[in-house]
Amino acid sequence: MGLEGSDPALRELTDRVRRFADERDWQRFHTPKNLAMALAGEVGELLAELQWLTPEESAVVMADRERGARVYAEIGDVMIYLTRLADVLGVDLVAAATDKLTDSARRYPVERARGSAAKMPPTVNAPPTVNAPPTVNAPPTVNAPPTVNAPPIAEAPSTVQAPRSDDAAAPEATEVTAPTPDKARSNDEAP
Repeated sequence: MGLEGSDPALRELTDRVRRFADERDWQRFHTPKNLAMALAGEVGELLAELQWLTPEESAVVMADRERGARVYAEIGDVMIYLTRLADVLGVDLVAAATDKLTDSARRYPVERARGSAAKMPPTVNAPPTVNAPPTVNAPPTVNAPPTVNAPPIAEAPSTVQAPRSDDAAAPEATEVTAPTPDKARSNDEAP
């Protein structure tokens, strides 16, 4: 557990990030939940920098001075939060990544995975992670209630009647058309 066998540069970074938090009395805010949420937020900011780029543009993003600087800064933020989260949890990042890579090599043998993006099932006999801290006072597992077969939700009409605002004395209806699924913009389209 910890960073005993880790890379010296990673140990130094971990120590620096820990000191940075200690000097500001931020330890009480650096819970695993908060750090994981902050990490996810920073990954989101990194994604935002690459979101609308073509694959070709994203491959050379660092050549663009302004955009490259933003990507560089976001990668730094991701690394800082990941390092801090691992430190708080007592996880050796190098060992965790090495263990995961070993497991992935078993799940994705070269002869089956070359050139394929297919997801493989997890390995059945994966070795236990030796660097994970023991679980302390874990709450008992509670069985989730069974799934209920709910009736399908009826589709909303594509038009509704809305009152006209130009004639308050005689409210006359105006037809408002809602976008249909085939005309609605998908989340993948640029704004």
